[in-house]
Amino acid sequence: MSGPSVSETKKSESSVDERRLFSLAYGVLGVVADAQDVVQDAHLRLLQQTQAPTEAGPWLFRVVTNLAIDRLRHEQVRRLEYIGPWLPDPVLADELVELSEALSIGLLTVLETLKPVDRAVYVLREAFDLSFEEIGDVTESSSSTARQRFHRAQQKISLADHRPTVPATQQVLIQQLMLAVASGDRDVLLSLLTDDSKIYSDGGGVVRAALIPVTGPERIVQMTLFLAKKYPANEVQIRFLEMPGAMGMLWQHSSEPATLTIMEGALRNGETGQLHRAYIQRNPDKMQPFLERVGGRLAMDRS
Repeated sequence: MSGPSVSETKKSESSVDERRLFSLAYGVLGVVADAQDVVQDAHLRLLQQTQAPTEAGPWLFRVVTNLAIDRLRHEQVRRLEYIGPWLPDPVLADELVELSEALSIGLLTVLETLKPVDRAVYVLREAFDLSFEEIGDVTESSSSTARQRFHRAQQKISLADHRPTVPATQQVLIQQLMLAVASGDRDVLLSLLTDDSKIYSDGGGVVRAALIPVTGPERIVQMTLFLAKKYPANEVQIRFLEMPGAMGMLWQHSSEPATLTIMEGALRNGETGQLHRAYIQRNPDKMQPFLERVGGRLAMDRS
């Protein structure tokens, strides 16, 4: 008995969750345009099938996964030549699937250290809650291999000391940081940073940005107070964005390109938040598409 025709597949394809496919590709690649290309390529391959799959959704999900893995193998080589820290493209939380906290900028930055297949397995497990049997089917491996890859990814993430942000404390932490910066209170700022705090800045070699991570409370506070003095608060427009797994701050100044800061905190004494990592995106090649893509629907509070 033959399977459904391609015309029937086109009808079922219309019900495919495109955001789910995009989220998958973005989680593996960290680049919006590449993720969109992979999803489009998967759709084209579906239309080229002489024997259409029974269900378009699962077929596309599997193809998107493997296309993204293949593309990442090539992209990882190119990223070795990147000037300064490479950070994933920014996206808003509502551009991704419900478990978007598993695709935070901080976590995706850590995932850059993984092998492409291991990264895909981790994303499938954490962002899509797939079983190891399902992951094995998607990545064309056994469930035991999928489990081993996931645990290997977990170990590397643990070594990188990634700490998921606690939403209940993040807004308070940001307010405390902004007040301390506004008043120039160095001691308060130091108290709001973890001992191993670190800031990553992505300028892509196009605009000014630290070429290596700024590490430690002392250096971070020194840099922060210098920038606060150079760019007074009354000259900067700040908007808050809901990013995957964290709050983002969009900074705009008349003499500088738009800058996005994403802060990830950690708990101290079980309830008080401290800044653990901050990711600053300044690369115009990444910021301009982001602003164009979401600018019309940003629901933000203006500071």
